[in-house]
Amino acid sequence: MYAEFRGDSIYVAKSLFPKGNAAEIGILEGEFSEYAVGIWPTVSQYRMIDRWQNIETGYYQHTEERFQRVSEKFSASPYDLVRNDSLLEAAATVDGHYHWVYLDDEHSFTHVTKE
Repeated sequence: MYAEFRGDSIYVAKSLFPKGNAAEIGILEGEFSEYAVGIWPTVSQYRMIDRWQNIETGYYQHTEERFQRVSEKFSASPYDLVRNDSLLEAAATVDGHYHWVYLDDEHSFTHVTKE
């Protein structure tokens, strides 16, 4: 489903931290989230971070309806939806809480380095 390089790091995280915590920034419909937890089913928490609001990034536009669909689909553990700006969330979690982070929000070099 995904190019091999996209999922390779999940196997490493799963091996090193069987009950670790993960975060994905930039969710869209949650397809990659579902794929990642399928590989790492023992993950303690899989935090899904996105704004889920009408913003145009040049790649796609989030809508309230999309947030509702994702909320319903990923309402059970280990999923934890966080409706927040990725930079604000990153600033709030500087304690090393995550063992694996997947950045897929805005794709500019400047934004990714800030995250």
